[in-house]
Amino acid sequence: MAQAPARSVTPTAVLLGLLIAPSALGVSTIAVALPTISADLGLSHPQAAWVLAGYTLAQAISVALLGRLADVRGTRVILLIGGVLIAVGSIFASASEGFAALLVGRLFQGAGVAAAPVAGFSVAAALYEGNARAKAVGVISAVLAVLSGSGSLIGGLLTDGLSWRVVAAVPALTLPAIAFTLHLASRSGATSG
Repeated sequence: MAQAPARSVTPTAVLLGLLIAPSALGVSTIAVALPTISADLGLSHPQAAWVLAGYTLAQAISVALLGRLADVRGTRVILLIGGVLIAVGSIFASASEGFAALLVGRLFQGAGVAAAPVAGFSVAAALYEGNARAKAVGVISAVLAVLSGSGSLIGGLLTDGLSWRVVAAVPALTLPAIAFTLHLASRSGATSG
């Protein structure tokens, strides 16, 4: 792809940062809500730990799988897969009435948000070279740091002001960013298989 004009680096990089940030918020916001979730659903300490660990484990495994799929099929397909998994997971997690449904939702969310960093950094690498690429990665990282660093505050405000169920749906904030990023995503992979 041709290098994008310098004026478009910052807005595009902010968008890519907003694409990736909810994946981190999915851990930090719900960690604050865990006592409320545990009390409401009657979760044991090990079950509460799985609410966090399941998400993180699914995300870690899926980054590798989706990264390979992006190499073969392009970043657009993984964003679409990720969006479906996040949407389904967020419905399960926020509507859950027990541990099993909550865990299933969190596993789907974790698997889905894995598409965001894979696609986000791949898009930046495809669009920019040299100093423009370094600037894009810097802006993406800054957006990610600010938002993920605010996760505890956001989680506390949402839990106290609304409900833990809203917090459980925070990974769905990735969905609008996916919609706005699709036009930048590649439709074919870098390798043949």
